[in-house]
Parts: sequence; structure tokens; C-alpha cells
Amino acid sequence: MMDCRTARQLLDFARPRRPELEAAELEELEAHLADCPDCGPLAQVERQMDSRLGQAMRAVAVPENLRGRLLARLESQRASQVRKWRRRLAIPAAAAVLLLSAWIGWKWLEKPLAIDVEQVADADQGKIFNPRPEPVEDFFRAEGIPIIAPPDANYLFLREYYVVSLQGKRVPKLLFTDGKSNTLVYILSAKDFDVAAALRTPVTVGSGWRAVMRQDTSGKYGYLVIYLGDPPLKIFPDKDEQPGT
Repeated sequence: MMDCRTARQLLDFARPRRPELEAAELEELEAHLADCPDCGPLAQVERQMDSRLGQAMRAVAVPENLRGRLLARLESQRASQVRKWRRRLAIPAAAAVLLLSAWIGWKWLEKPLAIDVEQVADADQGKIFNPRPEPVEDFFRAEGIPIIAPPDANYLFLREYYVVSLQGKRVPKLLFTDGKSNTLVYILSAKDFDVAAALRTPVTVGSGWRAVMRQDTSGKYGYLVIYLGDPPLKIFPDKDEQPGT
């Protein structure tokens, strides 16, 4: 359906009916002018002005062949404007067709990803059967979060580690388990969290859990340790911070 902007661009080429406009374009333009409360009156006024101007011109004596030369020049100018207008419309349309064709071709060539079972299994096995803090630090460094993993934790119980969102910050989280009880360790940067304030109340007890706040020797990181289960899983050697004390 034709809009007002297009209709007003084509209006000049339809006064009077000119061969530059195709029949479909002219029909669509006339339908728009018949329905549009803005373009319709405008077209009527312009056509009345054309009619009066034509009458005035016909009443003036002109040199021989002048009228023919003027009409020929106007015909040439209008045809040139129509060609330019159609080229401007054709360029975005051609670009859209090319983009659509490229997308269809890419989707047609795209194939489902092959499942690399060995790579997935090796990655999980490396997490479970490599009980040292260094692989943990390497993993989070690759995620853009350099950390110091707790060096005195019992990594034999480590089963998983990943990045979580804690109060809007990306935080490393470690899961230790013996199959019955779980211990969670959040590694918190002292730049993002007030570790010093949390250490003033190092032990917090809730319903079914017990939390202990620890700190690495550099003071750059705090370890929020949450014990879940009964009996709680012991992963640190410090007697003053054991879940049972």
C-alpha cells in the first residue's frame, strides 16, 4: 500500500498522465489520492493550477515549434527524474536481497556441531581428579577472573567449580562433597567486597548451614565457606574454624 511520501514524489509524474509511470503505479497512486485526506486535496489543487496554467499558455501566441521543444525538454527531464527515483529505490532492495541470500546460504551450509565426547569428559575428569589449587586458578584466569585459590583446602573432595553472580559481581564458586555433605567456597576479591568487615564476625550459623569467613595471607581475597549437611564436611585443617567448634 502506497504511503504519502511516495505518493507525493510520484504526483508530479502523473499530472497529466505521463508514460513514465507504469499502469500499476498510476493505479496505486490514484487509489491513495482517493482515500488520503491530505494527499487527495493537494493533488486536486495542483491539477487545477495545471489546468489554469495550461489555459493561459494556450492563449499566448508562441513562436513556431517552441511548444514542441519545451514539451520535449520537459519529457526528457521527467523521464530522467523517474529513472533516478527508481534507482534510489532499487539500491536498498538489492542490498536486502543480497543479505537475505547470504543468510539463506549460510544457514544451508551450516551443519550441526559434532559432539567431542573426549574433550568434554577430559575436562570434567580434570576437575575431579586433579586435586590441586593450580588448575582451579588456571580455569578462573581463563574466565577473566584472576584469583588465589585457598591453598590449605582438601582438594580431594573438590567436584566442581564455576563462575556465579553474587550481588552483581562475577565470583568463583567451588563445590566440595563426599556424597553426603557439601561445602561451598566463594572466592571474594577484597576490591569488590568488604572482606575486613566480614572477618570481624567470622562465623555465622543458620538453619541447616554454618558459614565461616577466611582470608588468604596476602589479604587480597576472602573465602566465604558454607557448610551444608550433618555432619559437615571438613576441608580445612584450622581447628578454630571447623564446623563442629
